[in-house]
This record gives sequence, structure tokens and C-alpha cells, in this order.
Amino acid sequence: MGRRPLKDGTGYLKSRIKNIVTDRTPISLNYLRTRCEGWKFPHKETIETLNEKDEYTALCTDTGRELLFNAKYYENLKRGCVGLACNQIGHEYVRQFVAKLNGEWEVFTEPTIGISSLHYFAKEGCLSLPKKKHKDIKVLRFETLSLTYLDWDDLQRGKWTWKQIHKNKGHFTEFEGEVFQHELDHLRGTLITDVHKLHKDAIKNKSVYKGVPITINNFKSY
Repeated sequence: MGRRPLKDGTGYLKSRIKNIVTDRTPISLNYLRTRCEGWKFPHKETIETLNEKDEYTALCTDTGRELLFNAKYYENLKRGCVGLACNQIGHEYVRQFVAKLNGEWEVFTEPTIGISSLHYFAKEGCLSLPKKKHKDIKVLRFETLSLTYLDWDDLQRGKWTWKQIHKNKGHFTEFEGEVFQHELDHLRGTLITDVHKLHKDAIKNKSVYKGVPITINNFKSY
């Protein structure tokens, strides 16, 4: 009979709890600005070596479960966790984040986003930016969007099935859409402070983009 696993005060196994990577040191800040490559396009559909895809699928399954566990843990700690990207807990070799979809935690693997030019300004915080001055950073977000990703249940069975959800079809709320965009920024190595800086002119003067469609090409953080 071995030792019983150590648990913290909330009953979570300590060995499974990951510290959130923050901007407290230059090294960790550089890490947060590292882009998560994941399964590189367009090779994912025409991969020749099946073992490579199987290995990546297994890695995504393990990382996804770890993300779910830690997101729920930090939510229960009342840290305001509404989403978590893989590089926030030390995984940059996959493209995954977790967030709530219709009130339930969901794993989003290999996510891609489709956006319209309709936009607004939101105030956001980030677990990786714990300083008080970063509590309510004003950022530009898109109003109408869709998200494509791998179905989590099928992924755990080793199968790749693509799903797509649309805000204008009522699949998710405006706030959930903000969280998706925030976590996708993380996967690109972009923090909310970077988004704020890139678009400070638009934030100061809301008329900057009037008549100018905002697309993937001219929205720099995408």
C-alpha cells in the first residue's frame, strides 16, 4: 500500500495542479509570446505517417484533460478562470484551449476562427497578467464569428471530426465569443496588452475603423 496522493485544501491532487505561466519574469513573458504551432496546416489532412497523427492525437488528449482539470481547479479557487490556453500551463506543442460553451467546459483543439468586420471594445483580464494594472485592459473584439475545431469526444477515441459553431446561430454567447478570441490570441503568442497596444489608436478614437472592413489580413493579432 503506497502513500495517499497529497491534496490541497480544495481536494484537488497536487501532482496534477499546474502553475499558471505569468509575466513576472522576462523568460516566462517570452514563453507566453511563443506561437503554438500544433498540427501544421495543410499537412494534417494528407499526413503520410499514421503513427505521427496518432501520437499527436494522444498528446492532445492528455493535454486537453490537463487543461480541463486545471481550469476547473482555478475556477473553484475563485481566480476568475473562464478559459485556459495550453501555453499558460507549459504546453506549446499543441494548439488547444478550454473555455465554457453554454455553461459547460469544452476542449477546443486545432481551433480556427472566422470573423466579420463588425467589432466592439471589451475590458478583459488575464491569469497570466496578475498585476492590478492589467485587470481591465480595453481590447477590440469581433461581434460576429464562427469557430472550427476538433470534436473532443471523438478525439479521445482517436478520431478526428471537425465541428463548427456560429455566434449568429445562437451556438454561443457574446461573452463566450470574447473568451474564444482571448484564448486564440494566447495560441498565437499574443497577450491582451499586445492587442491593446496594436489598436490603441482605434481604442482612443472609435471612428478609426469606420468604413474600413476589419479582416484577418488587417487585424494584426490574427
